[in-house]
Order: sequence, then C-alpha cells, then structure tokens
Amino acid sequence: MDDKKIIRDKIRAMRRDVDPEDAAYAADLLSELFFEIPDERLRRVLSGGTVALYMPFDGEIDVIPLARKLLSQGVTTVFPVIVGDRMIFRAADPDKKELFAESRYGIAEPIPDLPELTPDLVIVPAVAFNEEGVRLGMGAGYYDRYYKAHQEAVYVGVCYDMQVTSDLPFDEDDMAADILLPIDVKYDEDDEEDIGE
Repeated sequence: MDDKKIIRDKIRAMRRDVDPEDAAYAADLLSELFFEIPDERLRRVLSGGTVALYMPFDGEIDVIPLARKLLSQGVTTVFPVIVGDRMIFRAADPDKKELFAESRYGIAEPIPDLPELTPDLVIVPAVAFNEEGVRLGMGAGYYDRYYKAHQEAVYVGVCYDMQVTSDLPFDEDDMAADILLPIDVKYDEDDEEDIGE
C-alpha cells in the first residue's frame, strides 16, 4: 500500500476522534496564537489585507473563530472554490451560510456571485506536515498548484500537533508552508503509534 495513503488514513482517523470540547478549545487557541506569530509579513497582511481560509471538513482544525477575528479587524476573508483542476478564492463571511453552497467534494464553497480575490496570506489545511512545513494533502494537488502559481503569498500551515510527523514521504511538487502553527490537543493515546509505520 502507498505510504502516503497509510499516513492519510491514520491521521484522518485520529483527527476525527478529537473530542468536540478539545476541538473547540484548539480552534479558540489557534485564533489567539495566530496573532502572536512574530513575522513582519503577517503584520502587513493584518493591516487591511486579504486572508484565505477554508471551511473545516473531515476533522480539520476549525478556522472559523480565526476568520471572525480577522473580519473584526478589517481583514478580508476568502475561501477556496474548485474550478476545473484549479483553485480560486472568493470573498465571504463564513457566518453567512447563504453565501455558500456544497461542492462536489461535500465542502461548502462561496457562491459564484461573490468576488474572486487573490489572498496575501493563505491558511493551509493538511492531512499532515513535517517539521519543515512540507504538506501532505488529500492528493488532488489544488494547494500545490496554487502555491506554485502564487509564490508572493505567505502560507501558514495549521493543524493539530499530532498531524506533524518526521516520517512524512513527500515529492518535489509538494508545497511547504512558510510558517507552521500546530495546536496542542488531547486525543486518544491508543492512536499515538508511530505515524510512519
């Protein structure tokens, strides 16, 4: 079996098993720690820039509390839309459900009426990262292709700490986040086996 598939299956199961209270705590913690990242590029983005987030799916860490804080500070929030084999971003408030429709992957996407914008900073979800920020996604390559075409943006990888592993197989086409922000969360210790086994 493919090593990436083994890791995907294990970590997706682990993050789905995170207790709802722990998941809510981690989401709130993420929304605080993000603003403490000591990076001048991030400071500039927070002065009226545009930040891309995602609609949480399949146990991904929830970035909606972060989106709310960004909006309250005058930052424009955008969310991904899949168009053919590429990904674009449209501006939307995640609390306005009428602005979203379910995609073919079962993930909420902003509706076509909303403006397409190019983000200054991209919050990147993943199945796993290694310590250098190299990302293992779901395998479709949307974020990898977007990253290659938009090198000027700042990429911040967010995840639970259990999703960071040194045993991550990767290819030269896999993107690496500029900043990695893993959030500590309690989870079932029975799943704490070596991810790369």
